Amino acid sequence: MASGLLTLVAPQAEAVVVRPFTIGYDADVFGDFIEVGNGNMRCPTATEAPTAPVSLLVCAAGQARTDLTNSAVNDNFALRYADVDSDAATFNSSRAALTIPAGARVTFAGSTGRATPAASATAAAW
Repeated sequence: MASGLLTLVAPQAEAVVVRPFTIGYDADVFGDFIEVGNGNMRCPTATEAPTAPVSLLVCAAGQARTDLTNSAVNDNFALRYADVDSDAATFNSSRAALTIPAGARVTFAGSTGRATPAASATAAAW
């Protein structure tokens, strides 16, 4: 009786490059610098997750960066969308604010994450 071994080799998987990454800003900045950003996910409230597998206080401490243990990472929580604009027509909105100290100089300001406007939206709205 003969036995054989069949080996199948799958082709290498390749990602489709829609738009290659480019450097948005590159400079040597000396002295103090401030960076600000916002997130679109938040910890659930006790009403939203009454039986959370990990304490909601641990989630809040991880989000605030006051608890840096392994139990405070995002994959322990069913995070919720942030929705700060008080608009019932949206489900995911966020914002960030930065106070620039007196005498400071801004070397770069930009947005790296953007939404896609609806077909009916005008460029002026963005």
